[in-house]
Amino acid sequence: MSNKINLEELIKQLEESEKERGYSEEFLDFNDIEVGGEEISLDDTYSYERLKQLIEEINRTYCVSLDTPVPGGKIKRFIKRALRKIFLPVIRPMNEQQVAFNAAVVQCLNQIFLYIENNGNALKISNDQGDKMNMTDIYKRLDEIEKEEEELSTRLLSLEEK
Repeated sequence: MSNKINLEELIKQLEESEKERGYSEEFLDFNDIEVGGEEISLDDTYSYERLKQLIEEINRTYCVSLDTPVPGGKIKRFIKRALRKIFLPVIRPMNEQQVAFNAAVVQCLNQIFLYIENNGNALKISNDQGDKMNMTDIYKRLDEIEKEEEELSTRLLSLEEK
């Protein structure tokens, strides 16, 4: 009995199964995926407390376990356990790679968090005081800097001529 898996044949079977079930390319949009009942979206403003919450959450949940309880009735649970035992040698290496990747990402995010925490005063944007800089303010400041640069260049040239 051969332990080799024909990947092309497996992909072909999965594609056929998707067609039979009526799945199409447009069926899932990653922007609409909900996790735990919450829609994932980019926050409009920076919040240190929210960042702290998210860091704590990823530190708790980065490990994806293969040993979760099997739900269902007696027969369904038996079948699911048997399938798990059959597929475990195939799934375990992928799971270990995923957990290792998740751990590396969590460590990177922890380092970013520590950097923000240590340099928070330099990076902090005070939302309480309404110190948000919009693009208009940034362009105005840039124009001021360019004018100052021109004045300094002119003064430098005149000093060099003297």
